[in-house]
Amino acid sequence: MLLSRGQNWNVNFPSMERICATTASQNFEQRKYPSIEILPDECLFEVFKRLPSGQERSVYACVSKRWLMLLSNIHKDEIAEYNGIEGEGYLVRSLFGKEATYVRLAAIAIGTANHGGLAKLSIQGNNPCLSVTDAGLVAIARGCPTLRDLSLWNVSFVGDKGLSEIAHGCHLLEKLDLFKCPIITDKSLLDIAKNCPDMTSLTIDSCSNIGNESLKAVGQYCPNLSEPEDFRIKEFSTHWGSWISSSILFSCCIDVEDYPLTLVASCRNSLVSLAIHNCPRVGNTTIDVVGGLCRKLTHIDQSGLLRITDEGLIPLVQNCAANLVAVNLSRCVNITDISVSTIVKLNGGSLKSLLVDGCRHVTDATLVEILKSCRMLNVLDVSKSGITDSGSKTLANATQLHLQILSLSGCPFVSDNSLPFLLDLVQNLQGLNIQHCLEISSRTVDALVEINPICDILS
Repeated sequence: MLLSRGQNWNVNFPSMERICATTASQNFEQRKYPSIEILPDECLFEVFKRLPSGQERSVYACVSKRWLMLLSNIHKDEIAEYNGIEGEGYLVRSLFGKEATYVRLAAIAIGTANHGGLAKLSIQGNNPCLSVTDAGLVAIARGCPTLRDLSLWNVSFVGDKGLSEIAHGCHLLEKLDLFKCPIITDKSLLDIAKNCPDMTSLTIDSCSNIGNESLKAVGQYCPNLSEPEDFRIKEFSTHWGSWISSSILFSCCIDVEDYPLTLVASCRNSLVSLAIHNCPRVGNTTIDVVGGLCRKLTHIDQSGLLRITDEGLIPLVQNCAANLVAVNLSRCVNITDISVSTIVKLNGGSLKSLLVDGCRHVTDATLVEILKSCRMLNVLDVSKSGITDSGSKTLANATQLHLQILSLSGCPFVSDNSLPFLLDLVQNLQGLNIQHCLEISSRTVDALVEINPICDILS
């Protein structure tokens, strides 16, 4: 029913002046009541510290971003009613690309505490607007003491402050994986070493500001790294450090050079696998030190070491107590039959894989020693070496080997004359690589395919 002011319905309408005055009065009254939002962060921080740990904190964190960040910066020990670690930690959280923000990390820190605790956190990439920063890791460190596994991949705004907070707040940390973290340095990794004694696995890839000092500390303070876990350093600019592990990999370490290796000395009783890839300044001195200290090696990978020669390699293999299972000397261009034949002769009973791809001074003499000594070899790569048709004949006669994979790729002296020997070999092979053998014709390839169509033949 619509009422008109022109009609007399005995209804009193307030004047516009009274409406405005009432509204202004109400607004004035509202402003008289103080709001908690006017408190500075320091005061709110003290208020939030007195909230009980649990669901109440999660509820308050939902009020605003400001409250979330304040709550996430409170250390567990500062909470008035906190009685220790909440749960043993079994939750897993992963953030990728746009999901990876410091705000989301703060939310994880608050939320997981009420549901068993965070065990594993993986962060890959950055949100272009709200990147993962030290603030996010600080929140995790202060709210997730159960964290055991942390991966930081391609997080360019996380530095020493964040990782140091992890070191001081997450003493249960066991695994750390750093990839493309350009502003993380020795300082924070040193804190990890000193405060996380349960570390069993460390991977450092493309972190140019991590060097020798922190590696020595990890070797000194993390005794559990003597267990069979991998320590991997790739594309890393440093000198050798001190370490205790059963498996060590150095790859593309442009500044690693020869001098007595405290790293190898500290792990000589447990080291069984050593890989040094494409480190141009490593030569015979390094290899000689390894040979003198590490007598339990079973796997050696020295691919791409242009400076090592027979003089450095022979002492190493002589000290390995005839236990070598896999040897990779690919692209070691100064290695000859002398050292490779020594490897074969001393380890014929255990050697299963021998890779000498690109070793042009390795010839048929090595294959003769294989015929005499090896009983378990099933992978052989002599690509781009000095092997000839005579070597093919030698391998065909080594029936005790049961070869599964054979590569003759790029051998200029292997020709169609090897066909009868290759026909014998290919019957039991799973893979044969004869690519870039210019003297082998398509007729020979067709004959090999016909004799064993299951074998994967590359030509």
